[in-house]
Amino acid sequence: MRVAQPVHALHKTVAGATRLFDLWTAEPLGLAAARSEALLRGADLLAGAATPLTPEAELLANREHFLHWPLAFPDVFARDHPGFDAVVGNPPWEEVTIEELAFYARYQPGLRALAPAPRRAAVAELLDRRPELAQRLIDEQKPGITTPRVLRPDQWLRKQRR
Repeated sequence: MRVAQPVHALHKTVAGATRLFDLWTAEPLGLAAARSEALLRGADLLAGAATPLTPEAELLANREHFLHWPLAFPDVFARDHPGFDAVVGNPPWEEVTIEELAFYARYQPGLRALAPAPRRAAVAELLDRRPELAQRLIDEQKPGITTPRVLRPDQWLRKQRR
């Protein structure tokens, strides 16, 4: 119980910065004018205010699992030489895709083992039973369009050189 109070206080303290970072991060993922709003209303956001776009930015942040490194690791960024020496991971830097066959195989076991013609028939039957899956596939494929734009290092380099 003693730890919960300081953690809650810390989250309350950084809530404004989180809103500001969420807005900034949301624009490349499709939230138009989010960065302009962050720049124009930054002081208000840091003071705890919300803006018209913060609810949408928060939804995107939750859906895409934004990680704002300075807020997640404040001790690492508050020291004399801030930041990490290395970050090791295996992100999909160049390609983020949801393949149609892999998607439908989640709902129809054995689909991948079928020959092409029976597979097409099985997918058609699945969509007859579960028509919402067609839209779900489209929704899951959308980040494959926007995420590479955000993650590609050359995008950041071009902006820095301007």
